[in-house]
Amino acid sequence: MNSIPQIDCSNWFVLSTVPGSENRLKKSIHLFAGDQVSLYLPCRELCHRVNGHFTVVTKPIFPGYLFLYKELESLLIKSRHSPLESRLHPIRNNNSFAMVEKNEMAILLELAGVKGVVKTSQATVAEDNTVVIIAGPLKDFTGRILYINRRKRKARIMVEMLNRQVPVTLGLDILQPDRRS
Repeated sequence: MNSIPQIDCSNWFVLSTVPGSENRLKKSIHLFAGDQVSLYLPCRELCHRVNGHFTVVTKPIFPGYLFLYKELESLLIKSRHSPLESRLHPIRNNNSFAMVEKNEMAILLELAGVKGVVKTSQATVAEDNTVVIIAGPLKDFTGRILYINRRKRKARIMVEMLNRQVPVTLGLDILQPDRRS
């Protein structure tokens, strides 16, 4: 996987919010602070079956969490006595703000890229009924894959975040092998 030089992997903090309202909080912070604050909401593409047809939807990788670069304390100070103050909940660790480890953020940025969307990986089924990932962000994550649900087109992997293992579900498109040869 290629490294992403545009984004620094250190000095990232995590804000907690109500699951499902991550985009609203992101928009509110941008309206309040403008371009002074860098926010990152990593999302994933998933296939959902609606009326018998698969559609691709985009959902947050970590529901209820938003990543903030460097400016946590200044944002908290600026937001005092504003409607935004009650919605900002930074994750804490031993009475200080928990910072995402550099290697954890690097893995997340490798998966989701600068735009913050983990695309669906492609896989094939081998002769012995094992799944081989041939393209996409999961190609180099074979050791961390927990299970693959072929019917729902999803793969569950373990990602280390804030010094703990977190299960994450990502999209997986199973390509049918050409069996005519």
